[in-house]
Amino acid sequence: MECEKSQTRNAGVLKGECLIYFGPEPWEGLWRNRHQLMSRFAKTNTVFYVEPRTSFKQLWRGISKGKIGFREIFGRMFSVTKEGVYIYHSPKWLPANEKPLFRQTANFFWKWLLLKKTRKLGAARPIVWLSRPDMVKLVGEFNEKLLVYHVVDEYLGYYGQTAERKEEIKKREQLLLKKADVVIVVSNNLKEKKSKFNENTFLVPNAVDYDSYAKPSNIVSKLPDIKGNIIGYSGLISNRLDVEMLNFLAEKHKEWSFVLVGEVVRDYCEDQMARFEKNDNVHFIGRVDVDELPSVIQSFEVGIIPYKVDLQANNVSPLKIYEYMAAGLPVVTTDFSVAREFDRMVYVCGNADEFESALMDCIKRGMDVQSHIMEGKVLAKNNTWDHRVLQISCIIRNAIRD
Repeated sequence: MECEKSQTRNAGVLKGECLIYFGPEPWEGLWRNRHQLMSRFAKTNTVFYVEPRTSFKQLWRGISKGKIGFREIFGRMFSVTKEGVYIYHSPKWLPANEKPLFRQTANFFWKWLLLKKTRKLGAARPIVWLSRPDMVKLVGEFNEKLLVYHVVDEYLGYYGQTAERKEEIKKREQLLLKKADVVIVVSNNLKEKKSKFNENTFLVPNAVDYDSYAKPSNIVSKLPDIKGNIIGYSGLISNRLDVEMLNFLAEKHKEWSFVLVGEVVRDYCEDQMARFEKNDNVHFIGRVDVDELPSVIQSFEVGIIPYKVDLQANNVSPLKIYEYMAAGLPVVTTDFSVAREFDRMVYVCGNADEFESALMDCIKRGMDVQSHIMEGKVLAKNNTWDHRVLQISCIIRNAIRD
């Protein structure tokens, strides 16, 4: 099933199918690969994105703290994005419950509401798309034509998990890998590990909406009036970042401004984050709408990916590396696995001193930096989300045919 070699006889985007993507988070929020892929598939297919269910404990806690009210409990069940993706807002009045009687009843009605909507739209047997090991319990529940498991992280590398929880994730993922018709992974490390359990494992890295980032934006950047050289980061701001290194750089180089775009999660790094944001040259500007993000990134002078090098980092495929390159930025990263695959286009740094030196070189924009930028733009242009949709379409067609 080498799709790169069979594009001519299996060309074009998948058409006329019903895709049901079970998401790990609500649709609204930071755009990730699932948003990019499903929005494109929705042009030629019926696509549902199923938001995760609220547990009974979460519902009760939210009600007791006044965070969940009548509108949240009995709000809309379905909506449609401007891209044509149907969102199933799993109703809070049908919470997930561990007690057998309540669980069976709630599960039945939750599934019935979704299938009723798909059938109303004339959708046939769906292609079910799962995104987390715990979703193995959904296998076979929708009379699916094909089961896709999309692995975008090494889930054992997430922080705050007990040994028992890790063992549970490991067992569930191995079971899901064996049951899946197709496994899609975003990095070579993930392919090496997951293909041991399923030979139909395919590498489909992340990509970029090239035109949006490469062409000058007609949207005025929402960055505040920031002085100095702008060192920018776009993505989740959490303990996955080497916040101590960033703080060291911010304290040492007051002539630089560090701009971080995205949601801030302080779990397991609250003290480090507090010290970092006390610097006058550090700016957290929050989440930016996907249509406005290119103009913000184009305002950066250097794009950075300062991940802590650990199990999670060594299995990722950062969208931002392609976005920075498409925008014509020099890119500086820490030394995680995927970054090394781009060492001709980005500066891969093993410690804080190397990171600092690379930033200084990028700001000067010498010939070496310009060469990196040009090669990066070429690579980004050849790695768009449209390319990825064609690749996945071919994989799915071949799997259905088999």
